[in-house]
Amino acid sequence: MSNIFMLPGSLGEEDLFTARLHHLIESDREIGQHIVEAILHSAKRPISKFKSAVNHPNVGSENQPDFLLQCEDFDIFCEHKLLSPLGNRQLERYLGISWKRPFYVALISLGSCVVSQDVRDNPKYLYPDDAMHFDWRDIYPVIGSRQHALGQDFTAYMNSLGMKPLPHDWKRLFTDGEKAKYFGKHLEVVRKLGPCRIDPARLGIQLSAPAQGIQLFYICVEPAVSRRIRSVDGDVLVARVYVRADSSASNFKASWRIPFMDSFEIQGNPIVQGAAWDQNLSLVYEYQTPLWNVLSNNERDLEVNLLEFASLAFRHACGFEGENGTDEMESTAN
Repeated sequence: MSNIFMLPGSLGEEDLFTARLHHLIESDREIGQHIVEAILHSAKRPISKFKSAVNHPNVGSENQPDFLLQCEDFDIFCEHKLLSPLGNRQLERYLGISWKRPFYVALISLGSCVVSQDVRDNPKYLYPDDAMHFDWRDIYPVIGSRQHALGQDFTAYMNSLGMKPLPHDWKRLFTDGEKAKYFGKHLEVVRKLGPCRIDPARLGIQLSAPAQGIQLFYICVEPAVSRRIRSVDGDVLVARVYVRADSSASNFKASWRIPFMDSFEIQGNPIVQGAAWDQNLSLVYEYQTPLWNVLSNNERDLEVNLLEFASLAFRHACGFEGENGTDEMESTAN
């Protein structure tokens, strides 16, 4: 087992995650068994006894799966993704590997990957009956249940990457188009603040020029691993403030904590960043709150939560152009 504490700084996020997972399994082999059972149970295949794990198994120069779970009766090649897409015919190539033992192939990702029908029809490809591939949020519970220190540390690491499962009815929000469409229908409650345009993916909504000095106010949900700025752990509900690139952003300079939903808060932070998709706009401020706190299986509660978040953030953003800092807003700036 390689020294987990001596990994090169150049290692990519996915390879780093895989190496750390390998270290965890080698330190607590029951986790390997639980992961194997979670995959096989969800794919409706017979359970086999876990034997060992291999980080980036050597299967030939053209193919390099991320992980190998060696079982008593067969092996499982795993391709690990966070939000990156699949390579050209990547799964097809893995399914064609020449291997000394019977094997399966499984894809585990945080984001949505399109898996061809040919792959899904292949008896060697494992996937759950309600998705094209496995989600790291499906694997989280078998690791999160471990009580020892290393397991708890790895769970905190998974939290930071957005792998903590969302409430049950929302667990496929980032990978299921129909679930995203359902969420988007309720996100449109934000139209009460002004004319909006919903994103095609249904996970974000835009208010154009909603107030003096603000050119765009954008609200969306995002998985943790996709965010460059992480004010809170896990998946988030975000609001972003854009102004004209040639205007002053000096007003948007203080960090704030805004009381939200009685016992939660919205974290606001200044940002200086041009909009990659429009050189005439600059992102100057961002609000975040954990998505877990907002989602509800009750449609009315969900809309109330979404509108309250949008209203508080929007009112606060407008305050930067006037008198900011009401009694209910607490500055965290020094």
